[in-house]
Amino acid sequence: MAVVLSGPADAQEIQDVYLSFNFSSLVNTIITAQYYNDTIYLPIGAIFKQLRINYIIDPQKKTISGFFVKPSNKYEIDFVKRISNFKGRETHLDSSTFLIKGVEFYLTPVMFKKIFDLDFTVDMNNLSLYLKTEQKLPVVEDYERSVQRQFLTMGPNPLVQQAPLKFPRYKALFDGGVIDYSLTGYRNAGQNSFSYAFDAGAELLGGDLEGSINGSYSSRKSSIYAQDIHWRYVIDSLKYITSISLGNLTSNGLTQYGFRGFQLTNIPVYLRTLFGSYAFNVKTNPNWDVELYQNGQLIGYSKADVFGNVRFSVPLVYGSSFLDMKIYGPSGEFREEKRRFQIPYSFVPEGEFNYAINMGKLNSVNNNLIQANIAAGLTNWLTDKVGVDYLESPFYNKPIVYNS
Repeated sequence: MAVVLSGPADAQEIQDVYLSFNFSSLVNTIITAQYYNDTIYLPIGAIFKQLRINYIIDPQKKTISGFFVKPSNKYEIDFVKRISNFKGRETHLDSSTFLIKGVEFYLTPVMFKKIFDLDFTVDMNNLSLYLKTEQKLPVVEDYERSVQRQFLTMGPNPLVQQAPLKFPRYKALFDGGVIDYSLTGYRNAGQNSFSYAFDAGAELLGGDLEGSINGSYSSRKSSIYAQDIHWRYVIDSLKYITSISLGNLTSNGLTQYGFRGFQLTNIPVYLRTLFGSYAFNVKTNPNWDVELYQNGQLIGYSKADVFGNVRFSVPLVYGSSFLDMKIYGPSGEFREEKRRFQIPYSFVPEGEFNYAINMGKLNSVNNNLIQANIAAGLTNWLTDKVGVDYLESPFYNKPIVYNS
């Protein structure tokens, strides 16, 4: 029958063996094994504790249970019935394969291999214990996560970091330039025809000049026309005026129109990336680890306090943000929560405002156009926009005031 210590005679037959247990340079400790009848018995609880494998010992029922690596991999070893059940697979325990001493249960290395696929080797000459396994155990997963968390302290969040301007901007009267062109020729019914298109841009008077010229030529007719020619001057140093534009533009009022005129605005030239921050609270178990991912990027890590509370300050970026909270327990437990934030690009950060003024004539009917609007970030969840549109028309010649 199996060995169960119950008195002095049993204690004299069984010997404690102190083995040096080293695994993947992550575990380096002394394990107290038992030696009986020329057989080594390894402590289940002590080894699982070092490998951070979930286990619960019930001394009264003489069972050990929990999950192995993943919560779905349930196991239970019943030393009274001499049966182990792991992922629905039963294994019979022979009387010589286990030992019970106090509140600890012991298995032979062969049974560790048979039940859990943990290949233990005992070197009695050096009193060492070695483990080989193809499975990624919780102690390894925890180490890999800790290495990844170290990168959090190496720099700012790449999701919201702005690339710095290393050199001062130099504005020239005329400099640089780029041109894209397309030339096409074809023959039809003895007639040669040609068409061309040029898109060009250059620096002029410290601003950027862009436009297109398109045309065609044949023996019967020819045409040429300019399109979308406009000039913009950017003012980097001012908060209340960021750009002035002249030429063929598109309005940004209640309704968009193509017009010839000018535009004055303080809307940032560079696309905003960071809208603000959001206080994020997580409730879990005490001392559990919580990792916070934003769009697949690890941006935060914290350990829950004694009440299981974790608090993050989450940077909110424009567009869609997917937050993924990965919660890890001390012995392989895992839980995941996902949330999604949507910040429209029309939102203005709290305490800031943007305005735009458009004046000119419509491209289509040559009527006067005046538009003005201002958008202010009142809170971190509310942006209010007020504007007025005036479009000269024989049918309706009054300004339209709107709020959104």
